[in-house]
Amino acid sequence: MPNCPQDRFNNAQFFALMALSVGLGGSSVADAGVARSAQQITKAENLAVTNAVKRYARSISCDFKVSPKKVAGLAPYNSDDAKFGKKYVALWDGDIGCAGGPGNYQTHIAIVRFGDTRRYLVDPLVSSPVVRFESPAELITKLVRLDSRTIVLEGLEEGPNDALCCPSLLIRFTLRLDSKENWVFVEKQVLRTQKY
Repeated sequence: MPNCPQDRFNNAQFFALMALSVGLGGSSVADAGVARSAQQITKAENLAVTNAVKRYARSISCDFKVSPKKVAGLAPYNSDDAKFGKKYVALWDGDIGCAGGPGNYQTHIAIVRFGDTRRYLVDPLVSSPVVRFESPAELITKLVRLDSRTIVLEGLEEGPNDALCCPSLLIRFTLRLDSKENWVFVEKQVLRTQKY
C-alpha cells in the first residue's frame, strides 16, 4: 500500500488508480466502422482489447492470463464516428494483489473502452477489483452469451471432494449487471463432472 492515510484509499481503489496510470500507454487500432452485433468484433479490435487488458492485469496482479477467446463487444457501433463509444468485455485470470496460493488465482472482468484518445483502455472503475464479479466458478472456460446487462458463462467449480487446485464441476451460470455496475450471480446449472 502506498504511504497514504488508510481512510483515503482502500486496496481496490489503489489498484484501480495504478492500473489507470499504466493503461494510459495504450495502442491505437483503427478499422472500418461496419455495423455488427454486440458480440462480433474484428481481429484488430480483439488484439487491441487483449493488449489493453494485459497491461491492466500486469499492473495489478501476478501470474495472469488473458485469452482473445474471452473478449466480446458490449456496445455496438455502426460508423467510425460512433466507434468512440464502443465498449468491450474481457475475462482474464490472475492473482490480484499477488497474494499467492491456489485460492487467489481467479477469473476477473475488465471493461475496455475505445476513447476519444483513439486508444483502447480498461475502465478500472467498472472492472475487477473495484466491481464485484460474483462468479461461482474458480476459472471460466467459455463466454456463452452476452448482452448489455447479462452474461452467461461456463467454468469449473470445486466439487465436494475437490482440492483447491482441481475443480471438477463444469457449470453454466448467469451474472447480471446491477445499478452499481457489479456483476451479480443469478443462477447456475451443473453440466458435468470433469475427470482428472
